[in-house]
Amino acid sequence: MRRLFCASVACAWLCLNVAAAKETVVLFGDDAYPPYAYVEGNEYRGIYVDLLRKAAQRMPDYLIELQPVPWKRGLMSLEQGKIFALFPPYVRKERSYIESYSTRLGTESVVVFCRKDALTKPRLHWPADFSDLKLGINAGFALSDKLVSARKAGQVQVIEAKGNEANVLALTSRSIDCYINDRASVLWTINRLRHRVGVRDAINSLDIESVATLSNEPAHIAYTANDGGRFSFRQDFVLKFDRVLQQLILDGEFDRITARYVGQASADN
Repeated sequence: MRRLFCASVACAWLCLNVAAAKETVVLFGDDAYPPYAYVEGNEYRGIYVDLLRKAAQRMPDYLIELQPVPWKRGLMSLEQGKIFALFPPYVRKERSYIESYSTRLGTESVVVFCRKDALTKPRLHWPADFSDLKLGINAGFALSDKLVSARKAGQVQVIEAKGNEANVLALTSRSIDCYINDRASVLWTINRLRHRVGVRDAINSLDIESVATLSNEPAHIAYTANDGGRFSFRQDFVLKFDRVLQQLILDGEFDRITARYVGQASADN
């Protein structure tokens, strides 16, 4: 019995020391960017959140924590070197405070979704073929250079509404003909509204089609350049985490996670 007790104590001691030897790495992420990274209730959720959690399980030398943060605060903290990493920014040359970016987490596509009954003629060329349509966007969002340029030139009619749900419902009421936003965000919103009393019948009868892609933006983890050498694990972690992420994406994990969030909604509905 004494030997068994000693063996148990030794095993527990060994496990504690192995855990203590692991480096803790905190990855901060946007707290309000559905369906990619967002807080719902007290739970941190999203496509990128789930992907990074899956990757963390394959990093035996590290304890990886994911923490939500308001986006602007996260960028400021990254610039000041207060945090090691932030997801999911796009690559921007003007952000000189970012030393490096991870491998691509996913590609976000800004697309034009139109009601099929508004497609009275082929819509093949942007923006010429869309000048007679009312295009909805989220208030305060630039979305893509192609849209910004067409809007400034007066080539398209743009109507702003506050958020995804307002624009999707505007499609059902025919207040707008098309809605321009990130593809997964639109499909995620439609899927959620399918279950909401009072609007689900209108959503289920909504017949839309993705008719144009305005931009494709790869999203990444950004690593600060201003850490003062505090994160000594940087090089080892970045290399290993990239390998794990690349393998997960090759294995189709990103696509499987995305499918869970967009539900039964598809590109054409």
